[in-house]
Amino acid sequence: MEINHRDVLRIYRQLNGRTLISWIEKGLFKPLYEPENRGGKRSYSYQNLVEIGIIKELSLLGFPIKRIKVVMEHDSIRNRINSEDYDFFLLISINNVNILNAESMKKVGTTSFMPLVQDVPAEKVDSGVVLSGHRGVWVDVRSIRQLVDEDLG
Repeated sequence: MEINHRDVLRIYRQLNGRTLISWIEKGLFKPLYEPENRGGKRSYSYQNLVEIGIIKELSLLGFPIKRIKVVMEHDSIRNRINSEDYDFFLLISINNVNILNAESMKKVGTTSFMPLVQDVPAEKVDSGVVLSGHRGVWVDVRSIRQLVDEDLG
């Protein structure tokens, strides 16, 4: 399934077109097709839509681009996305930082950013098995997939 640039912006209404291109240029994700010339049309895959949703959520939580890239390149996340298994939650814990906001993110230097990135199966979260004692940032990838599915109809 190929999705054009305009459709991506329709699905993620708050997303600016320039921001999306910036994320590509900074290597946060690779579109299905990247034109060789400036006037060419990009196309995106379903997988890209899920990646964009994750990046958008992390960005809204105050993660700088460099840290988002570390998360997106993490093996467990890449493996899940590449296998098209989107029924999981993403848990990111950073160097025992319990309260993660924009201010605490600034205090953690890029070189010391060693996230504990886990992909947690949705059924474990639904059953409450993993919620107690796990602090960090949770991203519900399952809900991102559902948003994409609803908009694609």
